[in-house]
Amino acid sequence: ASSGLFYLFMLKVPDKKVVIADQMGLFADYELDAIEKAAEDLSSKHNLNVAIVTTNYKGDDYTNNEYGYQKYVDDFYRENFRSNPLQDNSGFVLFVDLTHNREGSRYFYIYTYGTAFYSLSNSAAKGIVEDHMRALTKEDYVSAFCGIIDDLDARNYSSVGLILTWVMLLLVPLVVAVIF
Repeated sequence: ASSGLFYLFMLKVPDKKVVIADQMGLFADYELDAIEKAAEDLSSKHNLNVAIVTTNYKGDDYTNNEYGYQKYVDDFYRENFRSNPLQDNSGFVLFVDLTHNREGSRYFYIYTYGTAFYSLSNSAAKGIVEDHMRALTKEDYVSAFCGIIDDLDARNYSSVGLILTWVMLLLVPLVVAVIF
């Protein structure tokens, strides 16, 4: 009986949500509403967590390089989204670090988690950011984020890797439940 409950637990897909952490105060309320609506549409349509994070201070534990950005975003994702490794916690984080707020020194990136990686490789993430770099560098963040979210919405969410992951999410818990 306990193995059956364990199997059911592992099959449960956590509710997905949207988190906007505008630590820089870049957006007016009406702008946040537009971005949040676009992010919620993406989240519900593709069953993904979506976060938008703007910061100019990550804390002393994080360096101002790719490793420090990744560590900060990973910690943010873990704290804000349920991260049981046995359940689907897929999603995106759109990240802006303005620690060095001058053109050429700002950091923009899209991080992927779980099955979202199969829909957006690192090179595709870089391409999407580059497509919106003009708006980002001109500090037209609403246009940039809404455009990025539209581009993410247009991605293929039924790739072979994604299908294999879902099959594994179904089979591994069953095998574990039967064995134990």
